[in-house]
Amino acid sequence: MRINLLLTLALSASSLAAQKQNPDQLLQDGLAAQQANDLPAAIRDFRALVQLRPRSYEARVDLGAALALHQEYDAAIQQFEAADPLAPKRERTNVLFDLGLAFLQKGDLPAARQNFQSALDAQPRNTEAATNLADTDLRLNDPAAALLVLEPRATLAEQDLPFAHIYGLALLRSGQFHRGAIILERYAQSTDSADAYLLAGSCLLQVNEPEQARRDLESAHRLNPELAGADTLLGIARERTKDPFAAERAFRDALQLNPDDLDANLSLAALLAQQKKAADAQPLLDHVRRLHPQAAIALYQSGVAHASSGQPELAIADFKQALATDPRWLEPHQQLASLYDQLHQPVAAAAERAAARPPTRPVTE
Repeated sequence: MRINLLLTLALSASSLAAQKQNPDQLLQDGLAAQQANDLPAAIRDFRALVQLRPRSYEARVDLGAALALHQEYDAAIQQFEAADPLAPKRERTNVLFDLGLAFLQKGDLPAARQNFQSALDAQPRNTEAATNLADTDLRLNDPAAALLVLEPRATLAEQDLPFAHIYGLALLRSGQFHRGAIILERYAQSTDSADAYLLAGSCLLQVNEPEQARRDLESAHRLNPELAGADTLLGIARERTKDPFAAERAFRDALQLNPDDLDANLSLAALLAQQKKAADAQPLLDHVRRLHPQAAIALYQSGVAHASSGQPELAIADFKQALATDPRWLEPHQQLASLYDQLHQPVAAAAERAAARPPTRPVTE
């Protein structure tokens, strides 16, 4: 009886081991693990699959994708580079695109650009390759290069949101502000997409057209009240259109969705400080400083709140910390000069006023 049991266990273990050596089973297990976000298990299964099928480009691509999701970018790049010469011509574009994404996630922008360009050269109608190539050009601070990719494909902006976004931003970065905003807004209107309205409104804020931006952002909020970032941008637009109470509602709505929203916290704190509600502003600024201890703007706003609530010593400490990040920042020097005047420290006040003066250009004859 005992011998039979041991034999059964041994056979079961042998069957499990054989099953694990089955390539199809490894593929299914790896995909299931990746779908369940169990990336270590997915990587383990895909590695075993690559060992069994080292000449399979699909196995290497699957392993590379799992490694990239696990933020092991160098290992992912190694797999994609090994997959490239193994892939058939019709699939090589996808491998090059995945390789470009891995380099982009790693932060190697020149290598990312090279692979996106190769993917686009292999398949000129690949919209994703064109969009990511132009996006990488923008990250490399080269909007002119981005427009060389985008302009011949301009009609795609009418039907592809990521393309329209990058195209609009490239136009904005190249100084064509209204044209960029119009492209984004036209797409938003044609699709009634909350995301598109959000992008259009965001661009219009950048070109200082708050009235039009507010209309688009109100539309985005109407279509999707829980759209990430919409409440914060809507609050900014409402504030710039001289509607502080509606702006406050939008910022508070944003913080209901995400209490750690940096811009919403800072914008609401600044609004409350302007309304002489420093006690209400300070907890928001304290929260930002816990999240981002070195956030200069949070330190500055905290100084403003402390100054308006009659706490000059705390305000001085905040402004000095803000200046530690950028000693040439004029506003903290101006605030410090005023505070030192209040504390009857004329020498310190004079020094801060001198630091607050914009640099003058030397006179040339």
